[in-house]
Amino acid sequence: MKLLLHIPALLALLLFSGLCAAMRADESAQAKPADPYQVRAAMLAKVPAYIKWPDALFKSKDAPLCVGVLGADPFHELLDGALKGQRVGTHAFVPARFATAAEIRECHVLFVPQGEEAALEKLVERFKGQNVLLVGDTLAAAEHGAGIALYVEKAKVRLAVNLDALHDAGIEASSELLKLAKVILRKEGEGK
Repeated sequence: MKLLLHIPALLALLLFSGLCAAMRADESAQAKPADPYQVRAAMLAKVPAYIKWPDALFKSKDAPLCVGVLGADPFHELLDGALKGQRVGTHAFVPARFATAAEIRECHVLFVPQGEEAALEKLVERFKGQNVLLVGDTLAAAEHGAGIALYVEKAKVRLAVNLDALHDAGIEASSELLKLAKVILRKEGEGK
């Protein structure tokens, strides 16, 4: 008879233990860091709104803003999903992939993955003054001429802006973007 009296208490204890275990599993799943390329894709969909683009850049008021990826695409479908429905003013985003630098045609934002950073110096020279925002995925990319880097530090995607590179490209970042970024300037003694 005494055993029957303890069954409801045991059931309550088991139910409570199960709930605690489920909550811990849910917290563990939520604490899992986001895919860095998912975060980069979201940032690529937002950053162009904080760039001051020249009025004459677009052929018409509804011309698209092309966001390209050079080489092997680390985003896969993530970039297309992040860009879908996004606009800068009246300019809808259009994703593009370029297997090689020679294939690059009209492009406003060009993401240069780490595996393609060896071509960065040539890309900087090629697009100088052409209003193309070069974006790298390492801090070194911004230090070597990309206007923006979306790099990982302490398991988080960070933003760096190279003001001189933006100036050389003929574009500039808004003060709102600069407040969120690590700002990189040319080293003293380096020429323009």
